[in-house]
Amino acid sequence: MIALLSVWSADARGLETTIGEVDREVDGYHVDVMDGRLVDRTLFGPVTVERVRRLTDRPIEVHLMVARAGRCVEDYVRAGADIVTVHRASCARLGAVIDAIADAGADPGLAIGTDEPVELAGPYLGRLRHVLVMGTALGVKGAPIDGRTYQRVRRAHDLCRRVSRPPAVVVDGGIRATTAPRLAAAGADGVVPGSLVLSSPEPVARLRWLQGLTAARSEPPTRAFPARG
Repeated sequence: MIALLSVWSADARGLETTIGEVDREVDGYHVDVMDGRLVDRTLFGPVTVERVRRLTDRPIEVHLMVARAGRCVEDYVRAGADIVTVHRASCARLGAVIDAIADAGADPGLAIGTDEPVELAGPYLGRLRHVLVMGTALGVKGAPIDGRTYQRVRRAHDLCRRVSRPPAVVVDGGIRATTAPRLAAAGADGVVPGSLVLSSPEPVARLRWLQGLTAARSEPPTRAFPARG
């Protein structure tokens, strides 16, 4: 299973130490961006992405929870984002923003909120690096996973496998020791862990445990997350 570590759960003052400790094992980093409009919170910006970029060659995903995502795509790609994930609600023309992400030199991702059908990703699957299935409401931290998430992951997995180059199915929100194995069994290719890893006395061992969860599945795990070249 892919593990994209959430920077939101890291101590901002000790970010260098955190990344130095896990970087040899983590598949990448997930940076949440909020502008106080799409959700009632503000969080991170291009400066944070630049800071993470200086500390790692691993892929960085920027998750844009902003009102007008198309206006800031280039800023985050210049800052060092390898993947830019957007929401339909933040794009007047979703297909055009997905194209703009690719044109700027990053891979597009599409996030699906807890109350949105995963099928809305259907028209764009061949253009996405991954589908980010939200396990909790946007802008919240520490909430339990929505019980519908496992079935939504199954539907997303089946939907993605209909295209010749299927995007990964990654789950963000509610990632716990009890939920991660169930998500893997449902078809998730990856998760966005935060405190599950960073609150562990052995974060590297926790990452390795997550990455091994797909072993029980009948198909090989999706781990196509090379370092930025």
